[in-house]
Amino acid sequence: MVSFMKEFEHLKIHLEDLKEATKSFGSKVIGAGGFGKVYEGEISHSKGRSIVAIKRLSREFGQGDLEFLKEIMMLSRCSHKNLISLLGYCDEDGEKILVYEHACNGSLDRHLSSNVLTWAQRLKICLDVAKGLQYLHDHRGTQQRILHRDIKSANILLDDKWNAKLSDMGLSKIGPANHQRSVLVTNVVGTPAYCDPQYMEAYTLTKESDIYSFGVVLFEVLCGRLCFKMTNGQLEILVPMWKQNYIHKKLDLIIFKDIIPPIDHNALKTFSDIAFQCLHYSREQRPTMSLLVKKLEIALKCQERHDMNMTNAVGTSEKYSFVGELLSKGKGIFFNKSKTKKEGAGPKDTSGGRKRERELVHFDGTIPFSLEDLLRASAELMGKSSYGNYYKVTLKNGDHVAVMRMGGKLAKNQREAEDKLNLLGKTRHENLMTIRAYYMSSDETLFVYDYMPKGSLAAFLHDRITSTVVWSTRMQIAKGMARGLLSLHTHHNIIHGNLTSSNVFLDNNINPKISDFGFSQLITTASNSNVSATAGVLGYQAPELSTLEKADTKTDIYSLGVIMLELLTGKSPGEVELSKWVQMTVREEWVSEVVDHELLGKNTSLGKKMDKMLQLAMDCVSTLPQGRPDVHLVLQQLEEIS
Repeated sequence: MVSFMKEFEHLKIHLEDLKEATKSFGSKVIGAGGFGKVYEGEISHSKGRSIVAIKRLSREFGQGDLEFLKEIMMLSRCSHKNLISLLGYCDEDGEKILVYEHACNGSLDRHLSSNVLTWAQRLKICLDVAKGLQYLHDHRGTQQRILHRDIKSANILLDDKWNAKLSDMGLSKIGPANHQRSVLVTNVVGTPAYCDPQYMEAYTLTKESDIYSFGVVLFEVLCGRLCFKMTNGQLEILVPMWKQNYIHKKLDLIIFKDIIPPIDHNALKTFSDIAFQCLHYSREQRPTMSLLVKKLEIALKCQERHDMNMTNAVGTSEKYSFVGELLSKGKGIFFNKSKTKKEGAGPKDTSGGRKRERELVHFDGTIPFSLEDLLRASAELMGKSSYGNYYKVTLKNGDHVAVMRMGGKLAKNQREAEDKLNLLGKTRHENLMTIRAYYMSSDETLFVYDYMPKGSLAAFLHDRITSTVVWSTRMQIAKGMARGLLSLHTHHNIIHGNLTSSNVFLDNNINPKISDFGFSQLITTASNSNVSATAGVLGYQAPELSTLEKADTKTDIYSLGVIMLELLTGKSPGEVELSKWVQMTVREEWVSEVVDHELLGKNTSLGKKMDKMLQLAMDCVSTLPQGRPDVHLVLQQLEEIS
C-alpha cells in the first residue's frame, strides 16, 4: 500500500488546507452522492490554484477505501478532455477526500428538463461522453480496458462551456484490452435503472454493459427527463416504454418539445437509431464505441446545419445570400435579397470617395464576377480555421469558389496590408492554396480561393462515415504537405506559424493544399494571441512558442509532425495528446497499439513503413527545437518510406 501511494505523492493535499478552503466543510455544497458530499472551494493543487470540487468520503454510504484508492489510480493514469481531472487527494486523520476540477454547470441530470440547452448542445454533450467512454474502452498503450460500470446522467459533469466530462470512476473495473470481447464476473454495482439486463442477471460485465447504460442516457437527453420516476412509492423504470415508442414510431409522444430551434429530422433519426441499438438485450447487437462516436458526429452536424438554416431564414422563407450586409454596413454575415428590394439596401460608398475599398482585388487577370456578385451569392459554411470561417459560395452562374472571412483585426494600415497581401497573392505552389482575390475595408477582410471539394484534412479524417483512408492516400497527403511547407520556407521565406489539419485542404485528387500562410503577419497582436491559444489547446503548437510572432521553421515542423501523427493514428490531437500517447507506448508496440486500426486491418505487410513514419513524426515533435529535422529532410525521408 505504501509503495502504491508513493506513485501519487505529488497529488497529496493537507487536511488543514482543505478545511481552510471549505470553512471546515461548512462552505457551499455543490453535490452529494454515493461517496458523500461535494464542496466548492479555492485551493492550490498539482496544477496550480483554482476553484475546485472537494469530495469528502462518508462511510455511511457503503463505499470506502477501495473506491477511494481506485478513483485516485484511475483518474491519475487517465488523461482525456472528456474525463474529469483529479487534482489531488487527502488521506489524513481518518479523512479521505478527493479534489477535482470544478465543472461549474453541475451534472447533466439537473439540465435534462431545461430548455436552456439547445439540441445542438445536447448532441455535443452526448458526443463528448462517447469520446470519453471510447478512450476508457480503448486505452491503448496500457494493455488494459477500463469499464466504468456506473454511466448515468448524474455522473456526467458540464463545465462553463457545456463540455461534458465523465466522472465517478470509483466503481470501475479493469480488464484486458487485447481481447475483442473481455468478460468479467463481478458483483452487480451501479444504478439499477441504467444497468445492463445481462449484467443484472448473470453478473457478467463487458464493455457492452457501459454501452447499454449510455443508451439509457441518450434516451434521457432525447426525452428531457430521468429514466425513472416514483409511482405510488414504487420505482418505475421508463426505459421499456421508451423502447416501445421507438419500435412503434411514436417518438413524438416522448421527445422533449420545449426547445427552439426544434430537433432536425435527420438528426433525430440518426440519434434515436443508435440510442435504441445501445439498448438491445443481445450484447452482440449493440454498437461499438467507434460507431457510436461516428453516428453522434453525424447527428450533430445535421442539427448544426439545420440550426444555421433556421437562423439565416428568420422572418422570411427566402434563402439568404452571402455576407450581403457588408455592402451597406461593412459587417454582418447574411443578406436577405427581399430586404434589399423593399428597403433599398444596396452598395454604398463608405470609403470616403476611394473606389478601391469597393473593389475585389484579384491576381490572375479579370475574375468573371464582381464584389457585389460575390456578396449576393448563396453560401454554405464549409469549416473553421483559427483565422476565420470558410464558405462554399455558389455564384449565379453555378460556379463555386471558397471564401474565407477573416475574424481578426488587421494590424497594418491599408497600404502596408495591401503590399503584404500582394506578396501572398504571388505565392504559388501545387501544395499551397492560392489567394485568387481579396476584399479589404476597415471592417472586413475576405479572401477568395479555388473551391476544394474534399474540404479540410480535419473533416476528411474525422468526419467520415464509412470510407477508409488507405495508407497510400495518407502518405500522399503527408508528402504534399511537406512539399508545400518546403516551398514556403525555401522559395518564399514565409513562416506559417499556425499549421493545423483544419487549414490544409484537399482537391478532387486528394492533393493537400496549405492555407492561411502569412496571416500571422497581418493581424493584431491580440488576435494572434487568440489564434496561438487556440492552436495550443488543439495540440498543434510547439511548446516553446508563446506568440505567433516568434514562430520559425522549427515550430512549423512541430505542427507538421502532429498532423503526421494525426494521419497515422486517425485521432485528433484535440482528443488525446498524440506525442505523449506514443511516448507512453512500448517502442516495439507502436504499430499495433498506436496506428489507426483501419490501416492495421488492411495493410499488415506495411508495419515497417508505418514504424518509420511514426519515428519521423516523433522526431518532428521533439520538445527540443534543435532535435527536429528541417523540412527538406522530412520530405526526403517520406519519399524513402513510400
